[in-house]
Amino acid sequence: MDKIILYTAFLLSAMIASLRPAHMLQLASYQWPGYWRWLKNDADAIVKFAPAALIALLGLWEASFVTYFAAGLFLLIILIVLPKKGAKKPFKLTSRVLRIFVVLGLLLALFAAAAHFAGGRYRLVILAGGYFGVLLLVPLANLFLSPVQKAINNHYIRDAQKKLRSDLLVIGVTGSYGKTSVKTYIAHLLSLRYNVLATPESYNTPMGVVRTIREKLEPSHNVFVCEMGARHVGDVREICEIVHPKHGVLTAIGSQHLETFKTKENIAKTKFELIDALPPDGLAFLSWGNEAIREYGNRVPNAVKYAVTENATLDVRAENLRAEAGGLRFDIVTREGERETFTPSLLGAHNVENITAAVAVALRLGIPLYELPPAVRSLKPAKHRLEILPKGNGLTVIDDAYNANPAGAAAALEALSMFGGVKVIITPGMVELGDAEEAENLAFGRKIANVCDYAALVGAQTEPIRKGLLEEAISESKVKTFTSFNEAYQWVLSLEGEEKIVLIENDLPDNY
Repeated sequence: MDKIILYTAFLLSAMIASLRPAHMLQLASYQWPGYWRWLKNDADAIVKFAPAALIALLGLWEASFVTYFAAGLFLLIILIVLPKKGAKKPFKLTSRVLRIFVVLGLLLALFAAAAHFAGGRYRLVILAGGYFGVLLLVPLANLFLSPVQKAINNHYIRDAQKKLRSDLLVIGVTGSYGKTSVKTYIAHLLSLRYNVLATPESYNTPMGVVRTIREKLEPSHNVFVCEMGARHVGDVREICEIVHPKHGVLTAIGSQHLETFKTKENIAKTKFELIDALPPDGLAFLSWGNEAIREYGNRVPNAVKYAVTENATLDVRAENLRAEAGGLRFDIVTREGERETFTPSLLGAHNVENITAAVAVALRLGIPLYELPPAVRSLKPAKHRLEILPKGNGLTVIDDAYNANPAGAAAALEALSMFGGVKVIITPGMVELGDAEEAENLAFGRKIANVCDYAALVGAQTEPIRKGLLEEAISESKVKTFTSFNEAYQWVLSLEGEEKIVLIENDLPDNY
C-alpha cells in the first residue's frame, strides 16, 4: 500500500508540474530552440524543481516512514509549481497537448516501474530524477509524436488545398516587419472591388494559414491575402507550397529573428522565397526603399517598385510627407504621372510606405487611384500597432505592443515625439536579434532619451537600454526597471503631469 501511495503521488505531482513546461513549449510553437531559450534563461523554472533533490536524499534512509514522507513531499511540491493565473497568452489544452500528456504519462510510468524494480535506496533517486526530468520529458514526448503530428498536419493541409479554387486570387505578403499592416491595408482597399479574405491578426504560420482557409474561406471570396511569417529558412516556401500565390508583396528585410536565421543573407533568402514561388505572370511588389530588397530585387521580373521617394522611375511613390499627431498627409504618384493626396488618421511615418504598397496592389488589380483616398482615410491601425487608446484623465496610451524591431521602434518614438505633454515609454526592449541584440537595445535607449521624459523598463534584459538612456544624460530617477508590465504601468500612473502620453513598445510573451 505504501508503494502505491508513493507512485501515485509521484505521477500526480509530475503531471501537474508538466503544465508550465507544456505551456512554454506551446508558446515556442512546439520547437526546441524557443523552449530551450526559456529553460536556459528562466532560473525560476529550475528552482521550482529543486525540492526533488531533497526527495533523492531521502533515499539514503530505508526507514518505513520515509516512503510516506516522500509521497507527502511530492504532493506539497504541487503548490510550488502549479502555474499561476494571469498569463498573457493562456495555456490551451489542445488535442496536440493531450497527445503529449499521454506520451508523458507513459514515460513517467516507466520511471515508476524502474523505481519499483530497483527498490531500496535507489527508488526515491529514480522518482526524483523522473520528476525533475519533466523539464526535458515534455519536449521529448513532443519529439516522439512528431511523425503523428506531421501526418495530422498533412491531412489538414490537403483539406485546405481542396478549398483553394483555381479562380481564387492569392496574394502573399511577407517581410521582416510591416507585413501585418500591409496585409490589413491591402484587404481594406481591395474590398472596394472584391470579396476579400485575409489571414486574421498574425496567423502567419503554415497551420495558421491552413486554419484560416478551412474555417473562413467561402465560395464567394475571390481574393485571399495571405500573411507569411518566418523564423527559419524554408518557412515562407512551405506556405507558398500550400497556397500557391499569384502575386507577392515584400515589405522589408531587416534584422528581425536574426537569432534563428543567424545571418541577414538567410533572412533575405527566406523572404524572397515568396517572390521565387510566383508564376511567370505574377507580380512582385517590392519596397524599393529597402537596401537589401534592392540588392536582390534587380533580378526579379515583373517587379512593381514602390517607396517613399521622389524617384520618378518607380512604379508607385509617395511624396510630400507630413506626419502629425493627428495623422499623416502625403501624395501618391504613379509612373504615368497620376497624383492624389491621402490623409489617413494613422500614426507613424513608416505607415506611408505600408499604404503605398497597398495602393500599388490595388492599382494593378484595376482600382483607379482617384477612388482610393476615401478608403485610405478610413484605414484603422492593425491591432497593437501604434493604436491610440485614450484612457481619460489626461492619459493617452499608444499601443505598439506587437512591434519588436529596430526600424519600427524608431518609427514609434518619432510618432510619440509629435505629441505634447509628459512622454513615457514602457518597454521590455527587443529580442531575437542574435549578436546584434545588445547594440540595438543600447541604440534604442539613446533614442528614447531624446524623446521621452520617463522610461519604465520591464525585465533584467533591458540593461543595455538603461545604459543607453544614462549615456544621454537622462536623470537616473526617471528610469525605473520592473519585473512586470503591471508594476511598470502603476508607476507610470503615479507620475505627475496633467497630460501623459504613454508608448507601450513591445510586450514579450510568457516564455521570456
